[in-house]
Parts: sequence; structure tokens; C-alpha cells
Amino acid sequence: MTLDGTNLDFFQKLSILIPKGRFSFGPTRKVDIPKRNGGIRPLGIADSRDKIVQKGMAVILEQLSEHRFHECSFGSRRGKSTHDALAYIKRKVPSGM
Repeated sequence: MTLDGTNLDFFQKLSILIPKGRFSFGPTRKVDIPKRNGGIRPLGIADSRDKIVQKGMAVILEQLSEHRFHECSFGSRRGKSTHDALAYIKRKVPSGM
């Protein structure tokens, strides 16, 4: 059990609800963030259980779409970094240019 009440039972219920399309996200908690100029900026904070589902969905979508990216695409991809992009450029660009 965790502080927010997430436990094995939560995951078992998810495994039933999601395949049936019956999971629904909870309400977002609204928080006002003060700005330097004296104003406020509204911020929505998702429930931690909703974040678990969102992360799971992101992992699945990444796996389903990874094959569609070009070899030279490095932006916002899991396991791809700026260092990988620079190494790719060094391999592909002829020396002396």
C-alpha cells in the first residue's frame, strides 16, 4: 500500500476496466500558482492513479509507433539523446565538410 492508496487491487481493477474501455480519469485538482507580477496562474494536477494509467498508455504508444520513425529522428524518443544525434552526424557527414 502506498500513501495515495494504490495497491495490487487497484491494478487488478485496471486490468479489467481498461480492455473494456470503462476506465475514466478522475477530476484534475486546480491550484493557483503566484506569478512575479502579482497575478496568479491556474495549474491542473492529475491524480497519481491517473498518472500511472497515462504513463502506461505512453509506453504502449511508443512501442506501437517506434517503427515509423526515421533512423535520423532523435527528438523526444526513448533511448535517443543529443549524444546519439551527434554520433549519427559524425558517421554520416563526410570528413572535411
